[in-house]
Amino acid sequence: MSQTEFLNMDSVSSPLEYIKRNAATSPCMLLSALYFLCSPINYYATNKALSGLDLPSCFQTIPSIAKQQEAIRSILKRFKWTWIAVLGTADDYGQEGVQELCDSAAEAGFCVAYQEIIPKKENGREKEWEQTIKQVINNITNTNVNVIVVFGLDIIAVDFFEFIVHNNLTQKIWIATETWSVAKSIYDIPSIRRLGVFFGIAIEHVEIPGFNEHLKHLVRNYESGAVAQAYGNCNQDCSGCLNATVEDILGPRESRVCFNVYSAVYAVAHALHKALGCTQNLCINRTIYPWQMTQTLKNVNFSLLNRTISFDKYGDSDTGFDIVFWDWDRSRADTFVSVGYYSSTGNLEIQAERIKWNTINNTVKISTLKLATDMKVGQ
Repeated sequence: MSQTEFLNMDSVSSPLEYIKRNAATSPCMLLSALYFLCSPINYYATNKALSGLDLPSCFQTIPSIAKQQEAIRSILKRFKWTWIAVLGTADDYGQEGVQELCDSAAEAGFCVAYQEIIPKKENGREKEWEQTIKQVINNITNTNVNVIVVFGLDIIAVDFFEFIVHNNLTQKIWIATETWSVAKSIYDIPSIRRLGVFFGIAIEHVEIPGFNEHLKHLVRNYESGAVAQAYGNCNQDCSGCLNATVEDILGPRESRVCFNVYSAVYAVAHALHKALGCTQNLCINRTIYPWQMTQTLKNVNFSLLNRTISFDKYGDSDTGFDIVFWDWDRSRADTFVSVGYYSSTGNLEIQAERIKWNTINNTVKISTLKLATDMKVGQ
């Protein structure tokens, strides 16, 4: 369904009438019609399709895939890394990320010496998986690249890193995408620091006043007897949630997502305020249907904790990324250290001197094309 068709739904008396009109179309179109009856705000998932004009009612408070690609290219350009390897996990996110970065190489001015998809480790096929990863290691070694970009989900990438720790692929620079840049499951792999320097892009961390105290209050209430009452009303395995600590609830990535949820709720509130014609004292008493919220959400523009919340024509919000570095000093409370920022306008700021490059005088490691004179930029 096109954006024009969707916006014309205001002339339809009910959602069912619209579905009836389109019942003869393909199953995908029918599902699209059902999906467009609400205006979801995505605060966590990253997928290229979510920013398409063919999803006019979908909004994001998380930076788009396109913004993520821009940030990674800016990092490569900032450090003049022109000879790289690109890996991705065997899922839509990993495959699309690898393909898009490789496709943009020529224009961005760098060479992809090697690209590969990391398969998921499956029970009963461990030997086959190990042979594949060993071949990946050999190929990376043979290309003499020092910088490796990894588009991957942490639940798949963790197996990859656990394996290569015990192989001869050390002292590289690993650029992490938002999906694993603050993954404790990978950070905590024994001896992983021997692989080299890890840093990448992460969802911007915005402190919400009073939120941590609110969670601590909830945990204290659980400990004071509410857990037993909750168990009595639970028909599933609830022990993981009911016995959770604040640290369990707010991990490194979860704490960064909180503001995305917070701003999404405020965006809906602002949209409802406009749709109901609200003033400071009263709102018009009328029915607002979910699909009617799309246009008002497109027009929201407000300030929240010194951040501007608005959406462009693709439903993407005006957000950027933190640049985080993995600090192996266990005495630090924050293992993922913010060393820079990539703004929504495309401005990259990195305090390179705060990154421990593990080199003489802490100089940035070079990764450039040297001997492959027949290789053209972008290949």
